Amino acid sequence: MKTSKLAFSVSIGLVIGAAIGVIIGAATGELALWLAIGIGCGIALGAGVGGTLEGKDRKKRETE
Repeated sequence: MKTSKLAFSVSIGLVIGAAIGVIIGAATGELALWLAIGIGCGIALGAGVGGTLEGKDRKKRETE
């Protein structure tokens, strides 16, 4: 079964965003706020990267 690059990038972004949110939240004492911000930013960045990678693959397949 082949996984899409978009799904993989979003999941990686979620994990990295959550980790960054926990680190900043623990340091500032506002864990809930920074966890939500980290997850949101991670998912958005992951979707952007995944969409770009899938677009490049699609373009490459069309030119071949």
